[in-house]
Amino acid sequence: MTNKRWFWLVAIATGIILLLTLLFAPASSKLYSGSTYSRAPDGYGAWYAFMETRGTPVRRWQKPFNELPKSQNSMTCLRVNSQLSPESLNFQEQKWVEQGNTLVILGVRSPITPAEFSSIQKSPVGGVKIETGRRQKELRQGDKEELGDRFGSIVWQKPLGKGQVIFATTPHLAANAYQDEAGNFEFLAS
Repeated sequence: MTNKRWFWLVAIATGIILLLTLLFAPASSKLYSGSTYSRAPDGYGAWYAFMETRGTPVRRWQKPFNELPKSQNSMTCLRVNSQLSPESLNFQEQKWVEQGNTLVILGVRSPITPAEFSSIQKSPVGGVKIETGRRQKELRQGDKEELGDRFGSIVWQKPLGKGQVIFATTPHLAANAYQDEAGNFEFLAS
């Protein structure tokens, strides 16, 4: 074979390998972002282990919201990285909360503000490290700020019937990346 043929053969083989690599590369880890099974920085495996260690029963739920078990006691459901707006609860979620349950939604859509991206917020359980400039600028009547600064609310609660919905602008409140920030884990646990 001539040098020219070898060049084209190698170029075509390299092109095919690159194309196959791009087509069959693992998909983004967004699917596991916030998962209690994930050990990635945006996962919640360390928080889950923290809750188990302190004796708080936590049950992983990988089914649709409407299949949550019925209980005589109030329950708390934690949804991570939802990208919902604070006004977009569906009928089933509203009804479930109104019965006396708590729904915690981390990662609600909120506008970016001039706030420092990384800050330590004061809370009753200690400093909570926040890494987002997103804040909810105005709360609705009856809503109560749990964590915030002069730029707006980072975590707030909204009463709904006998229950409450707790919103957070960051999906990473107690993600694995914050295991060295004791206040973050305690704050979410509370």
